[in-house]
Amino acid sequence: MKKTILFATALIALVYLPGQAQTKEDAVKKTLNERYESAETDLNSLLSKESTNGDLYAAAGDNYLYWGEFDKAEALFKRGTE
Repeated sequence: MKKTILFATALIALVYLPGQAQTKEDAVKKTLNERYESAETDLNSLLSKESTNGDLYAAAGDNYLYWGEFDKAEALFKRGTE
């Protein structure tokens, strides 16, 4: 019985977790919770899909700003205004 429950839980985790959509809001929450590297990964993924979305560049710039990476933040803010 334990093996069945463990197997079912693992199967659900493998199917469900990778399928969760990344959103800008999720990345912003990660930034505010000081999970900067994870937020960076999410935002870079979103930017690769929507490279013309200025809001994503602003969110990525904010992430770097909170992280203390001022040069990277400035570059993303400029890129987002283009």
